[in-house]
Amino acid sequence: MVRTPTRAWSSVTATCRGGDEPPRRGDRKSVSSRIERACLLHLGDLVELEHPLNVQYLPPGVSTYGDVFQRAARAQPDTKRIWFAKLRYTIAPVVSGTTMRLATFDREFLVDRSGWRPSVISEFDDELAVCLDHVGKEWPSANGMIDPFVYALGEMERPAGPVVVRDHRLICIAVRERR
Repeated sequence: MVRTPTRAWSSVTATCRGGDEPPRRGDRKSVSSRIERACLLHLGDLVELEHPLNVQYLPPGVSTYGDVFQRAARAQPDTKRIWFAKLRYTIAPVVSGTTMRLATFDREFLVDRSGWRPSVISEFDDELAVCLDHVGKEWPSANGMIDPFVYALGEMERPAGPVVVRDHRLICIAVRERR
């Protein structure tokens, strides 16, 4: 059976895949569904940067897509945002114990999975592998029009360190295919 990647991964993909409307006030299905939908809209350039976006766990005043989403290369210590970067699909994720390191073109992402259930770790690993394999196979024929991205609501703990994410609901892996 050949598997193709889903549009994105998060812990509640079944409740939010296929949704293409911006999150609305009072739409509280879950934190991760809001993050996933917002990430997919951001990745697809489907919203203006001034469009309002209210995300739980972010400080007051961070209230638009332009405020919420920041390139990982700009990450500063003790600043929470949804950081994003293009994954380096040719470099396999490095797993050591309960941590996974994801190589990107901007900054490393450290996924601390110590509090995750084994089934969630397995699902995440499987979906990540499917996405990276798909990009690797499609890259030659896609003329560079396909890219894997990681989005994570996290922060840096030290200057020049990785973006750290600990909650499985706060990370999203997505593949962008431009036509």
